[in-house]
Amino acid sequence: MKMKHVVLGLAMVFGMASAAHATVIDFEPLRGTGDTVSSGYEENGFQLVTNSSSGVFNVWDGYIVPTVTALVSDAGGTTTLSKTDGGLFQLNSIDLAIYYYSYPIDVTFTGLLADGDTVEQTFNLGSGLQTFLFKDDFTNLVSVSFVQGTFTAGDFGKIYQFTNINVTPVDGSAAPVPEPATMLLFGAGLLGLAGISRRKN
Repeated sequence: MKMKHVVLGLAMVFGMASAAHATVIDFEPLRGTGDTVSSGYEENGFQLVTNSSSGVFNVWDGYIVPTVTALVSDAGGTTTLSKTDGGLFQLNSIDLAIYYYSYPIDVTFTGLLADGDTVEQTFNLGSGLQTFLFKDDFTNLVSVSFVQGTFTAGDFGKIYQFTNINVTPVDGSAAPVPEPATMLLFGAGLLGLAGISRRKN
């Protein structure tokens, strides 16, 4: 194995390290912590803010599904999702559930793209917790916003909860990378192979 092959192998390893990976925001760190969380909640390199009058999200721990923790914004509040480092991302899917009564609810997501354009997609909620997939053009996003419903006299109106937000940092953003020790093992292994090859020759 020639040295240029070793260098190529190392380049491939470091290239793999910089590749983006999908991550899920599931709010599990909030399980059992209380009824509310302040706007600006951060998880896995992403943040959620709300412009509701209270400035907090309500935490629903196992309300629809016992093993699921979800957030609920106050009525009429806009929730905005973005990367904490300001990088770009792709929105893949989200789980939504009606807050209380089984009224049909339309939830619209508006994405702000890096070039200043916007994309939009609307989902219709039925009963129970549902997973909704976003169109392919929900990528190169700066942020995504969605508006909470409003209360109706005598019921909880068109309020919904959300969880399991599946997102992928766009290449060039702060994507997860292997630990330094892992990278050293990869490099040592490749150099070892090069040494064995030389001895055989």
